[in-house]
Amino acid sequence: MTSSPVRALFDFSAPAYFTEAEPFLTACRDAGWHCEVVFEWSGRGCDEMKARCRALGFTVTELPDDLVYSIDEVSQPQASPASQPPAAQALGPRQRLYRAMQRYSPALARLAELTVLLRRLSGLRRWGEDFVRRARPNVVLFGPFNSYGRAANALFGAAKRAGIARVCMPSLPLMGEPYQILERFESERRGIIGPKVRTNYDLFNRVCSLLLRSWTRTNGRDGFSLFHRDPVEIIAGRLSGLNFTDGWQKPSPFFDRVFLPTPQSVRCLETANFPMERAVMTGMPRMDAVLSSLTDQRRREEFFRSIRLPVGAPYIVLNVEPAAEHHVANWDDHWFNFKRTLGIASSARLPVVLSLHPLCAPENYHFAEAEFGAIVSHPRNIYELVAHSVLVVSNVCSTLLPTQIFQKPTIVYDFYGVPNNVSQFFGLDRYAVCKTLDSFEKEFKEMVASLSVRRAVEDVHLQAASRVMLDEIDALLATRQDRHEHVAQV
Repeated sequence: MTSSPVRALFDFSAPAYFTEAEPFLTACRDAGWHCEVVFEWSGRGCDEMKARCRALGFTVTELPDDLVYSIDEVSQPQASPASQPPAAQALGPRQRLYRAMQRYSPALARLAELTVLLRRLSGLRRWGEDFVRRARPNVVLFGPFNSYGRAANALFGAAKRAGIARVCMPSLPLMGEPYQILERFESERRGIIGPKVRTNYDLFNRVCSLLLRSWTRTNGRDGFSLFHRDPVEIIAGRLSGLNFTDGWQKPSPFFDRVFLPTPQSVRCLETANFPMERAVMTGMPRMDAVLSSLTDQRRREEFFRSIRLPVGAPYIVLNVEPAAEHHVANWDDHWFNFKRTLGIASSARLPVVLSLHPLCAPENYHFAEAEFGAIVSHPRNIYELVAHSVLVVSNVCSTLLPTQIFQKPTIVYDFYGVPNNVSQFFGLDRYAVCKTLDSFEKEFKEMVASLSVRRAVEDVHLQAASRVMLDEIDALLATRQDRHEHVAQV
């Protein structure tokens, strides 16, 4: 390591990005880095994460309210639209004019949207440049964000223009344009994203699809095309200097280094024609702590104590699908499938420990402790839970990765129908995949009957991701002339 301490700026735009990177933050502290951290979200768990950063000696800077979103809003059951009386709201002159344009000249209304958005993004660009100029980082680190009009865009753009190193931290293993295409078309099919991404949405989109054809992708099965986002957002992002691509390649090819968590991620980016000279296979920082805990008796005892089980007790992990939280299902269907799945998993007379997605509000699931005897309230993540378990029940999720690393017997439930062209990215051919509750119950009983002794943890060998990341960043910064005395000139 070089003698001058690294000045790093971390932007966490989603809870999972912090969770995956936290062991790396400790490594940065131990390496003597001076770190500043921003969180683009608020709500459940955020204050605790900020406190952990401060305990490491990092500066936590609060973002303006309009650049922070709440994760709690999507976690609560919503009343049906029919039960919610429409709120009477007086419209101002600008809103009335916009409504008139929408009715009589939709294309003009879309141009008005572009004008208003450009004004807002120009202000956001100035904010990002001021922030980076004040922070004076050598390196700015992000998750593999893919947003428009957010703090991450402003900080990334400012860092790019200033020639400051931009690094993508390892997170979810599925990435690259082919996966993004499948994910966006599936999201549009399910109604998770709005219709403005469709090229045939209106006259404005049709004209844009002709003039900016390279920004669109076509679904060969259904024959329709999409933009990655509303083209108004893409155009505004490009003109304001906050976005540099059409959005389909994730992570951005304008990162100086992209750290990859798994060999599967490497294959995804190679297929996507990503500039692989910028990609480095590092592994996942969160796995560093898990592996060390497996062979440390004190940590092992702490783990089992935290989930309220005797040391070494066999248990089942149920990775909960946030179907309602992700708007894949309504809340009634979500609860029906969750209760039936948990009921079947509990029939083995082994403790069942739930792993909740960050969008799942724990208080919504506390009833499972009294009703099913499940363990809901605990501080452990999916990697730790899988490592010590005897059987895993999971939805189709990128967190299937630890089941492969630790070679755990696993049943995958897919009650909402992940398309075959999406499931290929999850390597589902190595799992028993159940499409119905009946097939899940049958498969579960058969697998429980054949459970054998767990694989020895000593057989698991992974490189220390945090060490690799520190070395790679130091090598990257050493190639820059201003490594020691860098002052951002935006």
